[in-house]
Amino acid sequence: MEKISISPLPLSSPFLLPIVCSYCILHNISMATQYCIDPPKEVMVTDVTEDAVTISWIKPMASFEYYKLSYQSVRGRVDSVVIDSDVTNYTLSSLFPATEYEISLNAVRGSQESKVVSNSVFTGGS
Repeated sequence: MEKISISPLPLSSPFLLPIVCSYCILHNISMATQYCIDPPKEVMVTDVTEDAVTISWIKPMASFEYYKLSYQSVRGRVDSVVIDSDVTNYTLSSLFPATEYEISLNAVRGSQESKVVSNSVFTGGS
């Protein structure tokens, strides 16, 4: 594959060229999309108490409107929150003690979403 450079070409701009960003190719994202949104990076749980967890991450390079953070306990209930695009950490509170949660985060622009990044965490307590 030949590599060429076209500058400037911001990630958030639609282009009418027969090219696809390498992130889309590597992560098997449909070629039919006009945009390619990279996911949040280095998503980590930075603080855990018996009823709260704090999640932090590095912002995607592409422009986007907001994050969608979803979390589900082993009890089965799924909740989601919308987080502003300039935020890079968030605390989930009012959680059950000593419970495992699956936390998922992705970036959203219009009807397009980045790949979901997930982490599991146990709240403290007994």
